[in-house]
Amino acid sequence: MTDNIITLKFGDDSKPSISTSVTPKTPEQSRCQHGAITVDEQYRVITCDQCGCNIEAFDYLLERARGGERVVREIETLYQRRDELRTACDKLQREEKNTKVRLRGAKTQLQFLENDIKKVNNGG
Repeated sequence: MTDNIITLKFGDDSKPSISTSVTPKTPEQSRCQHGAITVDEQYRVITCDQCGCNIEAFDYLLERARGGERVVREIETLYQRRDELRTACDKLQREEKNTKVRLRGAKTQLQFLENDIKKVNNGG
């Protein structure tokens, strides 16, 4: 049962050390969006073609899924905006037709009034 227990033994009072070193990402790798990748089927590794960084598969898939969701929401917003603009255009076209009808009526009344004025000026 002691196989599952991890024990640390320090022989003296010196600082504990670890045999693992961490290599930080370069600034280019930190800024890279990993737009082009290579999937290595044999070693099951995803590598960015732009910065050369190995990419965690789940993180990459999750980011692409979130991006897809953003695109779908944006498309839905654009469809809604399109429908609003269509409704506004239809309303403006109706108003334009009504305005043209009122303008024709006003022009007709103006002609009748001008004719009446001419008749009165000509002595009737």
